[in-house]
Amino acid sequence: MKKKIFYVLSIIILIAFIVMSMINNQPVKQVSKTYFYLGTVIDITVYDTDDDQILKDVSDLILKYENMFSRNILSSDISKLNQSTGPMTISEETYKLIKEAITYSELTKGYFDITINPIVELWAIGTEEAKLPKDEEITQALKAVDYRNIVLLEYNQVELLNGATIDLGGIAKGFIADEIVFLFEKNHIEKALINLGGNVFAIGSSIEDTPWNIGIRHPVNNHSNVLLKVMLDNKSVVTSGIYERFLELEGVVYHHIFDPYTGYPMDNELLSLTVVSDGSIDGDALSTGLFNLGLETAFKKASELSVDIIVVTKDNKIYITPYLSDKITVFDENYLLITKE
Repeated sequence: MKKKIFYVLSIIILIAFIVMSMINNQPVKQVSKTYFYLGTVIDITVYDTDDDQILKDVSDLILKYENMFSRNILSSDISKLNQSTGPMTISEETYKLIKEAITYSELTKGYFDITINPIVELWAIGTEEAKLPKDEEITQALKAVDYRNIVLLEYNQVELLNGATIDLGGIAKGFIADEIVFLFEKNHIEKALINLGGNVFAIGSSIEDTPWNIGIRHPVNNHSNVLLKVMLDNKSVVTSGIYERFLELEGVVYHHIFDPYTGYPMDNELLSLTVVSDGSIDGDALSTGLFNLGLETAFKKASELSVDIIVVTKDNKIYITPYLSDKITVFDENYLLITKE
């Protein structure tokens, strides 16, 4: 059996977004840095300053949370919790994030679920060990997948039941992006771009005092990297798409967005779903949860939660919420833009 695992090696292909801010020829005072944390490429640009101390502060903040949240760091809260056999005390920040994750699980009827970890580890998509598991392996792994197996106790204690383990990869970047925004606010930074491997936060307006132009990747045409741009300021933009990480076996593509109820990649009409919101944690969790809920339910839920969404479907349609109707430019004429209530 021949298998191909497609790795994303450049910024343009790796992340779901391309920041396309139009900058004039005048010198711009700014500091920027590219990091590799959280298993992805991170770009931070801060405008109207030449003091790079803020970038060091950002680095320290990301490392602090990575060392708490990563399931791949043996000393992290999550790694220790996944190995625990009873109630365990964790940091206040990790406890808070797990509690938030459970809330999003409830809001999405379990289609966002941080106990998906056994399925993620079984398929291992995006690694050298990626494989198509046997049906019985998936059935066995699913026995531990249910956010209700997470018991929150007093004094930052958590207990995992029925063999459950946790993966915060679907929400941690959103939490961290919001923490960076708070850090910038405390330092009176009014213009900045945060890009945590596709979790984009545009602070303030662009250096020309116009909205930022945030590009959303084409989900099909790799030769035309940007499908559309959206003009925004002071907003988070997060996309989940089936093109981000996937495994191809004998011509069949298996992507990394799993259905928590079947253990297989979600099979619906969507190619990608983008959440535009005031907070990145909302966008991170909901981009996955709403993707799994499908087109109609995603729009109903987005309205209930007061977030905006951009949904690209397999029949070459782009559905958007009304707020975005005058903020989007589509670059591929083969796609039809539809405003959906």
